[in-house]
Amino acid sequence: MRVRLRPDGRRQALLDPGGDPTSVADLLSAVVADTDREVIIELADDDGLLSTVLTVGFVERRHENIYEVECDVAVSALVDHQITPEWTVEAADRVDLDRLRELDDELRQDVPGISGWRWSREAFLAEMQSPSCDPRLYRVLVDASGDYHGICRIWRNPQQSRIGFVGVSRQHRRGGLATALLADTLREARRIGLSTLVLEADTTNVSNRLADKIGARRIGGTVELVHRGDATRG
Repeated sequence: MRVRLRPDGRRQALLDPGGDPTSVADLLSAVVADTDREVIIELADDDGLLSTVLTVGFVERRHENIYEVECDVAVSALVDHQITPEWTVEAADRVDLDRLRELDDELRQDVPGISGWRWSREAFLAEMQSPSCDPRLYRVLVDASGDYHGICRIWRNPQQSRIGFVGVSRQHRRGGLATALLADTLREARRIGLSTLVLEADTTNVSNRLADKIGARRIGGTVELVHRGDATRG
């Protein structure tokens, strides 16, 4: 098991697949006893270790659906969703990365489970330089003044490409702009040869309606569990 500190200040325990329940319980007990911060764990909703994690004092906080998306089907479903002339869409290697990082921080504040997220400049640059980051599939919505207002990204992970995020700034929501940005990114994904993608959506998020719209098929789910930490420390 490993524990990492995320940019939102939360500690995340990463369990090894197929771990022995007794050993996992002992390790988690040691982790939560050593901090007064939240510790979170994400597990598949059918993971046999769920009951073990609950016995250590973790509680379920949120659930996500996992969908499989066929690019052809999704692009066809969104054929009428186009970026209007007052906007342009730029690939990530054609924008200012400091301004992109600031927009990413802003948009994450409204994403369930990661409010408080703040990238360091170094960590953000490392993510942008990772093998999974294809600038063609990291799309940025830009207005006529050159300001950035939206992001859609698809990570080209070795096991399965994944729709990592789609969102626009608050003042431009509920007008179909995020859907148009997703459609633009999906068309690019299909153009470069991607056929299927994975999409994860919090069960309370409007992304589930979007998943239905693009013909996505639910293939699983995850549970985020949280332990509040030992408030008596320090």
